[in-house]
This record gives sequence, structure tokens and C-alpha cells, in this order.
Amino acid sequence: MDWLRVLALLGVFVFHTVRPFDFIDFHINNAELSLSATYFIVFIYPWGMPLFFMISGASTFFALKRRSIRQYSVERVQRLLIPFIIGSILLTPIQAYYEMIHKRMYSGTFLNFLSGGTILEFYFSRLRTGFNPRIFGAVGYHLWFLGFLFSFSLFATPIFRWLNGENGSRLVEILVRLVSRRGGIFLWVVPLALTQIAINPFFPDQQDWAFFLYYFLFFVYGYMLFLDQRFLRALKKDWWLILVLSLISSVLILSSVSASFIDPVLAPLSMVDLLIKWGVFSINSWFWIISLLLFGMRYLDFDNNLLKYGKQAIMPFFLIHHPVIIFLAFYVVQWDTSMVIKLLSVIGGSFIITSGIFELLVKRINILGNLLGVKHTRANSI
Repeated sequence: MDWLRVLALLGVFVFHTVRPFDFIDFHINNAELSLSATYFIVFIYPWGMPLFFMISGASTFFALKRRSIRQYSVERVQRLLIPFIIGSILLTPIQAYYEMIHKRMYSGTFLNFLSGGTILEFYFSRLRTGFNPRIFGAVGYHLWFLGFLFSFSLFATPIFRWLNGENGSRLVEILVRLVSRRGGIFLWVVPLALTQIAINPFFPDQQDWAFFLYYFLFFVYGYMLFLDQRFLRALKKDWWLILVLSLISSVLILSSVSASFIDPVLAPLSMVDLLIKWGVFSINSWFWIISLLLFGMRYLDFDNNLLKYGKQAIMPFFLIHHPVIIFLAFYVVQWDTSMVIKLLSVIGGSFIITSGIFELLVKRINILGNLLGVKHTRANSI
């Protein structure tokens, strides 16, 4: 699970570095856009963030085995809520400034942006989002993930306690029997698809209620997979079918994207269309995640110094990488050169800068590292 978390972070990093060059609107956009970059984004999108939430749910299972509910809750505040708040205060102004300059919504200097009341207007306008999960992305940009995960940790704890009780154990036993039967792997997909079919038409934004509940299910699924090992055994049995369905659903989604470029004017989706769309989307999300989980269980069951370093760096790297990408992409997209050079420059430059900030500052200054989620050792901190 630790290897999957580290590798998933690297995947998110590449995902964000490609975003300025795809056809989907981003904070910074290159003048020339790439269909290949768009296909890459569309391929990862259905299962990228759900993978993180599934891993987090699984990690919660192991955490609650050695911590009390109170200890777990305190840790979630320290590891999720505090980095979200600090990141929203320190990192959001950088991202907001460069996005607003790029989109010609502001024309002053960064100091004027911070001191002239513009940043306060920005925060107040975002806080008027209302009572919905979009507030996390509105004030925190990419840190919406931490806001979602902190909320899930609070909401799911009573569910997890119930699942470990007598009544919950009966439900788990029933689910194990159903999942163990031929075709039972589709049982996991049904709640995912129904969530999107019922709620997404009213709350279509990725950070609104439909996806909030969608991601919450992956968090709970991650816990349940390790609550009873028979779930994993049932999934291992059908690994080949899971992989085939993952590939087929990706082909269908990419084909649909190609069709939308050919005919961008589409009629409103009927109920049958919604069933097909979100059925395929949910199959793609769940089965790719299970494919990666089974791969990790087979080939990533080892520890080394690289993994130890990655576990230490994962939270600050996540916090820092997005504003670094926006900052660097703002200047790179203005270069008069090929898109390939621009893309490689954003990828390489962002990785070097983000790693340098972590290694030279965050890792070595205790107070900064503690605020950004680093676990220090005496030998490398001051």
C-alpha cells in the first residue's frame, strides 16, 4: 500500500504537469493544445483520485488496529486538517495570482495582490460557495483532496465501528458470499454507478456532492477489502476478467472522447445514456484500482530506502507540487518553442523545484515540516 501511495503521487504529479497542454480548461493553458495529452488525462481521470481514497481507506483499517478512535482523530487533524489550512493560507495566493494574471483577471504585482485587498476579495468570493464540498477546492485548489479525506475520516469512523460489531459482521458475511459468486465483482460497481446516475445531473462538478459520495464509497471499500481477506481472495480469482474489463472500459471512454471532438454538440443524455455512461465510468474506476492493487500485492511487497524517503516526502510533495507547476507553467507557455519542449520543461523543472524545496527547507526545518506533514528524524532536522 505504501508503494502504491508513492507511485500514485508521482502519477498525480505527471497528471498535473500535462494539464496546461490538454483541451480541458486548466488554471494555466498553453496556446497550442494536444489531443494526445487530452487522451492521457481522460485515461487517468476515472481511477486516479479514487485510487488515493481507496488506499486511504485501507490505511485507516490498519491505523485503527493500533490506535484508539481518539488517537486516530487527533492524527487526522495533524496530518490532514492542519496542512489543508496552512496550505490554503500560504499556497493558494500564489496559485490564484498566476491564474488571474494568465486569464487577464488581474494586472498588478504579487505584492499588490497580497496587500491591496484583492486576495481578501478572492477568499470572500470563494467562501460564498455555500454549504457543499466545493468549498475545499475553492479556497485550497488541489488541497480539496485533504478536505475530502478529513471529512471521510470523520464520517466513516462510526460506519467502521459498526462493521466491526455484531450486526456489521453479519452484513460483511452476506457481502462476502455475494462477491464470491461468479459475477460478484460487479456488486462493488452498482453503488458507484447509482450514486452518479442519481446525483451527478444535479451536482456535476468534480468536487460537488456526486463525486464527494462517489469518492467516499472508495474510501469505505478500501477499508472493507482488508476487513475480511475473503474479499481480496474473491477478486484475485477473477484477476484476468478485471484486467480485461479495465482495458475495454478505457477504450470505450477514449472512443467517446474522440466522438465528442468530431461532434461536440450533443443532445441531453437519456436515462439509458446515463446508465451506460456512468456504468462504464464506474467499471473503469473500480477495475483499474483492483488491477493496480493486485499488481502491488504481487510485485510491491518489499521495503527499501527509496520507499522510506517517499513515505517521508509524500505529503509535502503533494502540497508543494501544484503551485510550483502553476508558477512554472505560467512562464513556460509564453516561450516561443515547441510544445514538447514546454511539456518536458514543466515536468522536469517542477520536479526539481518541488524536490529542492522539500529537501532544502521542509525536511530540515522542524516547524515548517510539522505544518506540512513531515515526520522528522533528529539527524535531518533543525
